[in-house]
Amino acid sequence: MADTESPILVRCNACQRETNHTIIASHPTEWRSEDEHGSTTFQICECMGCNDVCFRRSSFYSGDMGPDGRVESVCVFPEPPERTQDEHESHTDYPSPLFEIYCETVSVRRSGAPTLTGIGLRTLVEALCHDKGIKGKNLAKKIEGLVAAGHMAPQHAAYLHQMRFMGNSAAHRFEKPTSEQITVAFKIIETLLEGLYSLPRMARKLPAKDGREP
Repeated sequence: MADTESPILVRCNACQRETNHTIIASHPTEWRSEDEHGSTTFQICECMGCNDVCFRRSSFYSGDMGPDGRVESVCVFPEPPERTQDEHESHTDYPSPLFEIYCETVSVRRSGAPTLTGIGLRTLVEALCHDKGIKGKNLAKKIEGLVAAGHMAPQHAAYLHQMRFMGNSAAHRFEKPTSEQITVAFKIIETLLEGLYSLPRMARKLPAKDGREP
């Protein structure tokens, strides 16, 4: 049965990223008790880029209402495969335990656990400060310490503070970051870590000084 719903963003295993998917078929179910209610929708989705097909289950429970209203739990089958070491190759310049925490956070994200992913991203910022030897009574002070030590610009530190806010909300108020927030946070932290660890290694392959005669 074809569905006329608008395309939705779903993680495509073939494209290895979130892409727009057409909903081929959809089967909604609902339940209700005296004090609670919920729903589950089963969908067959087709990637609009590569035409790969997946099965998506979206569930809602009234007891899981977030600060912005309704919160849905989404699972996609087949589940996205775990990244191999080769897929992490571009991040092997990260020192331990930064690299291990990064890999674990990626795995948690792929398992469909946004709250734990938010906590993992905050932990990644903590690990960065630790690796750079930054001290402080809390993470906010440590992030400012990265700027004082010359590791990043104030605007970049502001991005890390936003990730700290997201992680705090996940850890202390059990608020689930959205898929878009998680995607943006990963892009930011990966870009910053590339500048701190990967680019210096790559730059060593360039001439250290002007080779022309004086």
